[in-house]
Amino acid sequence: MKDQVQHYSSRLFKSDQRGNDMGVDFRCFSTFNYGHYEQPGREPFGALQFINDNYIAPAKSHSFNYQNITELIIPIAGTVLMYPHG
Repeated sequence: MKDQVQHYSSRLFKSDQRGNDMGVDFRCFSTFNYGHYEQPGREPFGALQFINDNYIAPAKSHSFNYQNITELIIPIAGTVLMYPHG
């Protein structure tokens, strides 16, 4: 008996097709509805609540405050410092 593999359709969204939040030191491109960005069909699903590409200017920092959310941060360059919530 052959194993059945379930296939899902997927789409890739380039940066100009995603929500963006840009400041002097920080840029955020959002695939799902996030912050001020809201589009039909871009709702989070299941445990996956957001997929964001965040860019922080060199020698600058940015704080992220999320409660009850597991976040995976993958630095392309630089260092990620994690501080416990207090």
